[in-house]
Amino acid sequence: MTVQVTISINGKDFTMGVSQTALDVVRSNFNPSAQSTVDHAKVLGAALISLMEPTRDARGEGGRCAALAITQAETAAMFAVKALTSGR
Repeated sequence: MTVQVTISINGKDFTMGVSQTALDVVRSNFNPSAQSTVDHAKVLGAALISLMEPTRDARGEGGRCAALAITQAETAAMFAVKALTSGR
């Protein structure tokens, strides 16, 4: 699956690809509720993970911080899905 995310900030668009590894971390293919908002939350979490992957692999303090950010992005995506599917 190819996924790209575009964010517009002050009229300037930033587009980035989302890695398959990041999509796997948030289990993007698993959405039994079929809610589009669940897909959105997972892709946004995966986009942050993708952004951090090169820094994580660089080692040093930046790598450690990036690894922590990846863990927190995974957690945030999980709780976002829980919130979106909680029945309100």
